[in-house]
Parts: sequence; structure tokens; C-alpha cells
Amino acid sequence: MSRSRRDSKRRNISRYRKPLNINIGTIVFGIIFLYLAVCIYAYMTSSHITPYEVQAGSIVVDSTCEGLILRDEQVVSAEGDGYITYYVQAGDRVAVTSSVYTLDSSGHVLESLEASYGADIQLSSEDLNRLQATIENFSSRFSPSDFQQVYSFKSELEGASLALYNEKLLEAASAQSADASGSFQFFSAAAPGIIEYYVDGYEDVGLDSFTSGMFDSASYEKTDLKAREIVNAGDPAYKLLTDETWHIVFPMENDWQQQLAETTSLDVRFVDNGLEAPADFQIISRDGKAYGALTLHNYMVDFSGERYVEIELLLNQVEGLKIPVSAVTQKQFYTIPEEFLTSGGDEGAEGSGFLRETYMEDGTATVEFVGTTIYETADGLCYVDCDDFQIGDYIVKPDSQEERFQIGATQTLKGVYNINRGYAVFRKIHVLYETEDYCIVEEGTDFGLSIYDHIVLDSSSVQEEEIVY
Repeated sequence: MSRSRRDSKRRNISRYRKPLNINIGTIVFGIIFLYLAVCIYAYMTSSHITPYEVQAGSIVVDSTCEGLILRDEQVVSAEGDGYITYYVQAGDRVAVTSSVYTLDSSGHVLESLEASYGADIQLSSEDLNRLQATIENFSSRFSPSDFQQVYSFKSELEGASLALYNEKLLEAASAQSADASGSFQFFSAAAPGIIEYYVDGYEDVGLDSFTSGMFDSASYEKTDLKAREIVNAGDPAYKLLTDETWHIVFPMENDWQQQLAETTSLDVRFVDNGLEAPADFQIISRDGKAYGALTLHNYMVDFSGERYVEIELLLNQVEGLKIPVSAVTQKQFYTIPEEFLTSGGDEGAEGSGFLRETYMEDGTATVEFVGTTIYETADGLCYVDCDDFQIGDYIVKPDSQEERFQIGATQTLKGVYNINRGYAVFRKIHVLYETEDYCIVEEGTDFGLSIYDHIVLDSSSVQEEEIVY
């Protein structure tokens, strides 16, 4: 009996269930975590809009071309036979008293001088600076696409170093050279000028004798006079550039010819070193073609070793607001004849707009004034936003209820998306000049841009009226 009672008590025992306790803090933090996760996902998957601040700027409208250099050049011939040694660097100025080269008919005098004095010769800091300037000048104009320049520069540098060495050797051995029994001769410059050690057959070419074939720089060849050890009497020894006035001739394109027909002076920029200089200008006709000829009175020595030079003609400078080309977009507008434009309305509406024809419930025709923004007026047409009207709407001419115009024709305008107010608004632009990366637009136009406005850098990343975060 007692056992049965105990079993009955065990069967009546039930498990105690704990009540559900809701922690409000856990719920709040869960909601915050979920919100952050959604925000991070939206940020990672959405396109990002980069703003750009409009700045005032300018672009120089230029035209790049390669020109042929013409100048007064005098080739000086060797006055005897023998081993030739130069003592003046290419591009240096010489006077009639300057020793330019020596001729050693025996070929042993210079070797004797080197054996006696060569070990004691040292270049001064001034000499080293001259060599360094030569290297820096080459480095500034070197182009990897024309590696052939390296070999020409190597020859030029070796010649310059040898000239300095021989010059010092000559100073140290002046007494011995006087006793060389005529086998070792000094030769001075034939005239004052800039000295160069190459010939190319263009030395006698002038503005009245150049030909179209001379503008092919790819087939141009010149002879390096310093590459020789032995010369014969009458061979070219060096040449002198005797006048600071020089010319650059280039083929004219058709649009240049029209634009520069009345021009007598131009500013020119040299592409290699960025140097800008004024120049006299004229157009020369030759064999049915037009050529531009620039005449300069300075900087000839900077290009004394060149026959061709790449230049930019600085034709004009455009100023305005500078914006990236990537920010420019286009938008369609309805075009409505300007004579349909009116002001105000029957109910006191203000601003400009048009009278749109509508119909009452009983079919009676009436007109209502629709105020709109006129983005552009050109060729007698007003450009209005397509959201202000429906295609097929009729516009009534003011003071002539019988003359109507049906909306439908559209035109596009260039513009950008202004985001000053936190959302994208189309603003019309008038492009004055455009390059590959930037364009200059007119400042102060109606519904246009102002300096320091913020626009979307990439117009394809946003839609009009889209909110920008």
C-alpha cells in the first residue's frame, strides 16, 4: 500500500518550466547590428559618387608640329692632311683667335705630348660642370621611343671629354709644340660664331630654296665630323653658325592657313625643353603647298645641333570654368518656337511659360498657363524640360488663339549634374574648348555653372534628381 502510494506521487511530479525572460537590450543591439549590416551591404554594392569642385582655369589652344631649322651656316674645310684633334666643344662660341683644331701629319706628336704630360692633366670643376650640363641637357630631352639618340649622345660626350683633355694637354705642352718642325699645326676659327661638328647637306638651304622632301625627318642623315681620325685637305673640318637669326619652317594644315592668314607674329613653345619665345611669322607658297615660316632672333644656340624640332604654336588661350570631360552628360529637351513664349497667367502666375490647350469635361477647349524653365534659346527655339509637358500637347500662341504648335520635337544640350543641394540637378554648359581630359566652359550662363559649384565627377554614376549621400 505504501509502495503504491509512493509510485502514485512519483507519477504526479511534473518538470518545472522556467518563464521566458525577454532581454530588451539584446533586442536593441540585434536591431542595431542588423541595420549596420544592411548599411554596409548597401554601401559595398552601390555605386559611389565622387564630387568635383568647379575651378576657374584656362587651356592654351595650340597646334603641335615638326619644323625644319634653317640658318646661316658656313662649312670650313681642313687646310691640310693629317690626324685631326679638336679643342672646342660643339655649341660653343668661338672668336677668330680661338684654336679650333690641330693637324698632326706624322701621327706621333700628340702621342709624345700625352706620354710627357698626360699623367699630370686634371679637369677643373668648371670643366666637370660643363660635362654635367651636357648630360643634363640630354636627359631632359631624351625619349625612350628614339633610342638612337643614346648613340649620338655617346659620341657627343666622348668628343666633349676628349676636347677638354686635349685643351689641357695643349696648354701644358705649348713650348714643345712650337718645336714640332711643322708636322703639328694649330688652326683658328675662320670667323666668329657657334661651332658644330656635323654636316647634312642643308647648310646652304634658305627660305627661298627648301623643298617638300626636306620635311621627312625619318630619312634624314648627317655626318659626324668628330668620328674621323684622319682628314685630307679640303674635307669638311667643322662648320660655323654665324647669325643669331634663324628660321623654323613647317607644312601648314588647311585650318591653320585660314586662321593665320593675317598673322605676322606668333608665340611658340619648344616641346623638348618647354621654352617659349616670340617669333615673326609668314606663309610661304611652294609647289602648290603652303608652309609656315617662323623667324626667331634668340635661342639659336640651344638648337645648333638639331635640324628638326618639335614645336607648339600657341594660337589662343581660352579662359573660363575648367571641368573634367567625364562630368559632361547630355539631356533631351522639347523645342518650342520662341514666339509662343509668354509671361504670367490668368491666375497671377509669375515667370515665363506657355499657354497649353486643355479640354473641359463638356469638351470645351480652354488654355492654361504652364510656367517652365527656359534652359536655352537658340535659332528661335526655346529648350524646355520634358517633364513640364507631354508629347502631343498643343501650345497656343499668345494673342492668337487660332495658331497652335504641337509639342514633339526634341534637341539635346550638354550639361553636368550639380549636387550643391544634396541631389543631382542638371545644369547646362557651353563648351568653349575641349581636350582629352578637360574642357573649358563659359561662366555666368543662365542655368549654368559658377565657380566653386560641386558637380558629379562621373556623370554616368548618377541619375537626375538622385539624392547624393
